[in-house]
Amino acid sequence: MRLKRKEKKIWKQIKYNLNQHIYLFRLLHRSQSKIRKSIKYTIRDYKKSKDNYNYVEEKKSNYSYFNSFFFPYLDHEEFSWVEREWLKHLNRILEFKNISDIIGAKLLFVFWGDLPDYSHHIFKKAKKDNLPIKLNNEEKLFSFLKENNINYLNLSKLAWDFVGYKSLTDPGEKLRGKLIWENDNHFNIDGNKFMFENVYNKLIEDKIIK
Repeated sequence: MRLKRKEKKIWKQIKYNLNQHIYLFRLLHRSQSKIRKSIKYTIRDYKKSKDNYNYVEEKKSNYSYFNSFFFPYLDHEEFSWVEREWLKHLNRILEFKNISDIIGAKLLFVFWGDLPDYSHHIFKKAKKDNLPIKLNNEEKLFSFLKENNINYLNLSKLAWDFVGYKSLTDPGEKLRGKLIWENDNHFNIDGNKFMFENVYNKLIEDKIIK
C-alpha cells in the first residue's frame, strides 16, 4: 500500500512537470480531460432523454441488470443513440490527428480496454441472458484508426497475451498481482513498467522518437 501511494505521488509529479514544460502534453492532457467530461455528460443527457430512458427501463424489466460496463459494448443496431455517440468520439480522435498534422507532431493512439479480471462474470452473465451487447465493438475503433492512418498500440491486447486471455468472458484473475494490483484495477509497479516498455518500443520501432 505504501509503494502504491508512493507510485501515485511520483506519477502525479511527472504529469505536473510535463504540463509545465511540454506544450503538446498540456494540450493533449486537457483534451483528454474534456473528452472524459463529454462522456460523463453524454450519459447524463442520455438518462434525461425520456424516450431513451424508458427504453432502458423496459430492458431492465426484461433482464436482471444493466451495468455501466456495457456502454462501450451496446449493440449499435439495438441502441441508435450509441451509433451517434461512437461517431462523435471517433471524430474527436480525428481532431487529435488533425492537430498533430498541423503542428508537425507524430501521434500514437494507445488503447486500453476492459480486463477479464474484473468484468468476466458480468459479460458472461450478459451473454447468457442474451443482453444486446457485442464484445467486439472495439474492432470498429481499430478499423477507424486504420482508415484514417492513425498509428495505434493495442496495449490491453498485449496484456491479454501476457497471461493468455482470449475473451472478456474468460474466467480467472490472471493479471492480478502481475500487472494490476491484487485489490485494485489499476497498474501496479510491474504493470507500469510493462506499459512503459511497450509504448517505448512502439515509439522506437515506428520511428516516432529517435
